[in-house]
Amino acid sequence: MKKLATISVLVACLLATSFTPALAENENDILFGKNYPFGKSNLLANSNMLSNSNSSEDSYSIMKPKRRKSSKRKGRRGGRGGSDVKQIQFGIEVGGNMSSSVISDDYSKLMLLSLGENGKYELTPGVGFQAGAYVDYNFSELLFVEGGLYLIQRTYNESLAGLGTMTVQGMTVTMPMTAVSVNKPLYLQIPIQIGLNLNVSESFKFNLKAGGYFGFGISGKSLTTTTATIMGITSKPEETESDFFGEGISTSDYGLRFGLGAEISKITVGFFMDYSMGNLFKEVPEGIDLKQSINSFGVNVGYKF
Repeated sequence: MKKLATISVLVACLLATSFTPALAENENDILFGKNYPFGKSNLLANSNMLSNSNSSEDSYSIMKPKRRKSSKRKGRRGGRGGSDVKQIQFGIEVGGNMSSSVISDDYSKLMLLSLGENGKYELTPGVGFQAGAYVDYNFSELLFVEGGLYLIQRTYNESLAGLGTMTVQGMTVTMPMTAVSVNKPLYLQIPIQIGLNLNVSESFKFNLKAGGYFGFGISGKSLTTTTATIMGITSKPEETESDFFGEGISTSDYGLRFGLGAEISKITVGFFMDYSMGNLFKEVPEGIDLKQSINSFGVNVGYKF
């Protein structure tokens, strides 16, 4: 019996050891073999691909810089820093000027001849004003054309000294006389200029302008103060007022205009010079260069929209 029991135990052990590898092999087949949809090698390969895909995607999203939307403004670029340029701009300005009259040599000779041997004729500048509006058309951030409409007073002074005549109780008396005239013609003026902008920054720039102007005299007065000296006694000054654009005086004028200005944000400061090429005299006798014109230099302060 003991021998039979021993033999039974040995057989049982042999059977147990013979089935254990087969069971383990079947379990592997179930997990990684033909019965698993992807197979062992496929599972490992796909798990590696998944791991690589996740790591590469993470590194791509972290390392690659995000694309930002452009902050450039649409439209025409101008100025420094890419600010927009308005194609059409309006402005207003007001200021003062210093004007002086220029005469030809023949005119000066005729005046001295009429005043006598010791006569004296002198022209001095006067102070006037101007005010108006203008429009700029900008071809680019550098080049523009400007047209405007202004009221401008061109004041200048004349002084005459010489021998005058005076009738006293039927007798003609010759005596020294002086006359000082303050002339204030008022013109409606249209300047047309081409200019260049010299941009310093977004809110500060210079400009240079050159062109011409047309002027039309609309009003003006001449205030003349006369004094006479009789036997060493100077008479009381006598004042008379007359129309500047009287008979024989032209109301039209034209010439060249030059300008230099600065623009600070929307505040403008500018200097200008008007060089007249016209003539105050309507009719000039042949053979005589009889000419008189008025030139001006001024400063304006304004606002640009």
